[in-house]
Amino acid sequence: MSHAAALAGDVGVVMKERVLRGYSMDPERNQQVLSDEDAHLKELWKWIGQIKSLSSRGRMRIHSKDYSAQGVLAVVRDMLASPAHPKPYILPPRDGASTPVPGQTSSTDQKTNTSLPFVTYTNYYRQLALLICGWEFHGDKSSEKLLEQVLSSMESAGEYEKAAGWALIHSSSLTRAIQALNKSNSERLKLVATALAGYASMPTETPSSTLWQEMCKSLSTELQDPYLRSMFALIASNGDWNVVLQEEGLSIRDRVGVALRFLDDDALLTYLNDLAASKVAEGNVAGLPLTGLTPMGVDLFESYVDRTGDVQTASFALSMVSPRRFTDPRVDDWVENYRVLLDRWQLYHPRAQFDIARRKYVAGDPFLNQPPPANAPFNSSVPAQIYVRCNFCNQSVGNEPFGSPRNGKGQLAGAVAPVGVAGLVLGPGKQKITSCPNCRKPLPRCALCLLHMGTPAENLHSFNRRPVAPSGESAAETALERDRSNPSGFDLWFTWCQTCRHGGHAIHILQWFEKHQECPVSDCKCRCQQV
Repeated sequence: MSHAAALAGDVGVVMKERVLRGYSMDPERNQQVLSDEDAHLKELWKWIGQIKSLSSRGRMRIHSKDYSAQGVLAVVRDMLASPAHPKPYILPPRDGASTPVPGQTSSTDQKTNTSLPFVTYTNYYRQLALLICGWEFHGDKSSEKLLEQVLSSMESAGEYEKAAGWALIHSSSLTRAIQALNKSNSERLKLVATALAGYASMPTETPSSTLWQEMCKSLSTELQDPYLRSMFALIASNGDWNVVLQEEGLSIRDRVGVALRFLDDDALLTYLNDLAASKVAEGNVAGLPLTGLTPMGVDLFESYVDRTGDVQTASFALSMVSPRRFTDPRVDDWVENYRVLLDRWQLYHPRAQFDIARRKYVAGDPFLNQPPPANAPFNSSVPAQIYVRCNFCNQSVGNEPFGSPRNGKGQLAGAVAPVGVAGLVLGPGKQKITSCPNCRKPLPRCALCLLHMGTPAENLHSFNRRPVAPSGESAAETALERDRSNPSGFDLWFTWCQTCRHGGHAIHILQWFEKHQECPVSDCKCRCQQV
């Protein structure tokens, strides 16, 4: 592999290219800017977008509890822990009359589909879990029309195998599955449809049926498409849905949906727990519909970041819920590391946009369609983020951002005295920085007093005491007293010209431009005051 090819695959290069294309916390935009190589991330943001849409329409609630961004596993666990379980119902395969099963208790309703004798389980918890998986076509008559529209769109896109598989999974309709395959111009699919049609007319428990099932079992291992393999394996096993759940070619959401429809309560919880544990260990973001954007989802992202180094996606996704819904130091670390990366790349605008987006999620909850109040300050829980940056290594040279909350003594609230920073110690717990704590290069000099930034304020007093006309004596005394009482005030902050980049202490620059028009640096003709 060439050096250029290896560099192109570096996660840092990949993350920088993504952010330059507009990768952000916007699910819809991310689906457009991500490349085909990031299909797994496209699916992730598609799911997040669907959850946000459902939450804004109030479809992620059961009673008073909101399940937006919670994941299937949380819904199923609450289903089994619910104190009130609806009685199960069995719908006979022919006449459709429903009768309760006496003496049984379960959190799930049962019904047998009239097309194929598959027992399905349903209740409002399972229907919500199916919604989380992206399956909106269960629960009422309008859902059947929606399923038909989805199947028709798949057929129009040439996805005949997937349409057939979904017809069998979602409606248990072998007839609709055969129709989907027959709409293809492929002779191979038409032969597959003919083989499936034999199942409906094949008598059970006969030598012919046994031979036919063996043929289906053989086809289930030879076919390339996972939906066709699943259908033949299901029929060959006399309706054992566990063989479908073991089909790795199906998406995780498809398999979880199958489990929600066709497994009883105990088998469902066992399967989901095992599947979630495996996806968390793998760091597979396709498992997020299972875990949700929850602390368990943070565990999954931890494995994902360990495997890929992609702190970018972890920061974007988890900033939607942390610290608004829960706090986790791992999320804070990923976010801060990503912000440092953006600063090193000098991508200050994307960094600022990321900070603004995070603040919006902190102040409001877009999952619940709750924007922040118009009068709510965005800095109520996020400190100011203006830093002094070293001109050599691009690292922050301050111990904390300007504008951070301070106590009555002017010290950073909750701050700990820094250790190992080059500078002068001016008293207990107080330290002045005169060189970059990262690369040890000296900080800029004031263009007038020629003292480095961070020089103790006591050394600047003589420069500030300038003669003042008698008419301004009172004001001068006030200014001098202000400088003596507050030597770390704004007057001694560094300021610089945005054109020539020369500057110095604010009070010195102001004094200079009272009598001059051009920059105080020799040979610089910039008229800084007029910029």
